[in-house]
Amino acid sequence: MKKREIDVTEHSWTDVVDLIAAFADSPQYTPFAGPEWFEFLSEHARGRVYVFAAKWGDEVIGYVPVWETRRRFIGKIAEIPPITPDWGPVVHSDQYESEKASANVNKICSALASAVAERYRRARMSLHPSIIDIRPFAWSGWSASPRYTTIISFDDPDAYLASLSGKVRNKIRQCGSVKFVSSNDPGPFVAMYTDTFRRQRMKPPITASGVAALPRAFGEAANFYYVPGESAEPVAGRFVVRGTGIAYDLLAAAAEQGRGPIGAYLLWRELCDLTAAGYNVDMVGVNVPAIARFKESFGGELKQYHVVTRSANIFVKALASLTRG
Repeated sequence: MKKREIDVTEHSWTDVVDLIAAFADSPQYTPFAGPEWFEFLSEHARGRVYVFAAKWGDEVIGYVPVWETRRRFIGKIAEIPPITPDWGPVVHSDQYESEKASANVNKICSALASAVAERYRRARMSLHPSIIDIRPFAWSGWSASPRYTTIISFDDPDAYLASLSGKVRNKIRQCGSVKFVSSNDPGPFVAMYTDTFRRQRMKPPITASGVAALPRAFGEAANFYYVPGESAEPVAGRFVVRGTGIAYDLLAAAAEQGRGPIGAYLLWRELCDLTAAGYNVDMVGVNVPAIARFKESFGGELKQYHVVTRSANIFVKALASLTRG
C-alpha cells in the first residue's frame, strides 16, 4: 500500500449498494454487513444506517456500517443494532493478498474508526472475530472489551454426541421420537417469541413484526426449526441465518411446554441438519452465564471477538451508562 492518506467518506447505505457488493469475498462480509440487513434495520429498528467508505484514490478498500440512533442527553450516537452479531469494519479481500496484509487492515480500521469517532460523541462496534488486532481502535481512543462465542462443527453426529455430557445426551434421547420441522413460516416463532419475553418480564430486542419480517430480509438464507407439541402446534423454535460456510443460531423461543429437554433436542437436531449441509454453526455469543452453560454444553470451539467503545469524554461515558434509548 502506498504511503498516502486514506480518505473516508460518509454515505446513506442506499447510495452505496453496488459498492458493498464488491466486498462479498471479505472475511468480515456476513449476512449482517449488506444491504438486506441494512434495509431491515431501517424498517424495524429505530435508527438510520450509514456507511463510511475508506478510499485509496478511486479504489474503495474498506467500509464500516453505522447505525445512528439517539441517546437522551447525548444526542446522536453510533450503536450496535439489535440482534446483530458483527457490526464493524469490512476490509476488501484484495487487501489480504499483500505481504503487508496485517498493516493494510490496521490502516483501514484506523481510518474508519477515526472517522466514526469524529462524527459521534458516543460509538460502539462489535468486531468480526477475524479482526484480532485491536490496536488501531485503541490508538483512536476506543476501549475494547472481549466477548466470546462458540463455533460448532462435526462430520460424525454419533461420535460427536458421544463426546457430550451424559446429561445432554439423556435430554436428547428422551425426545428421540419427537417430530422435527424445518420451515420458512415465522408465524409460530413470533407467538413463542412474544410469550418468552413476557414470561421473563423483559423487553424483546426487536418487535414481533420485526421477527415476522426476518425471512424477507434474508430470503433463502433464513430458516426456522420447530418441535411440534401434542396438538401439532410448535412448542419450541430456533431461527437460523446461513452465510458463506457458516450459519448463525440467531434467536430461540419456546412455549411453556417446550422448555427443558425439548430445547436441547431442538438445538441438537438443528446442529445435525446444518453441519450435514456443510456449515459451521456460530452460537452467537456465550457471554451470559445461563445462556453460556446451555450453549457450551454442546461443545464447540471458543472464539473471541471484541466490542469497542468510544466516548468523547468522561461525562458522555457516564451519561451513556445511566441512560437507555
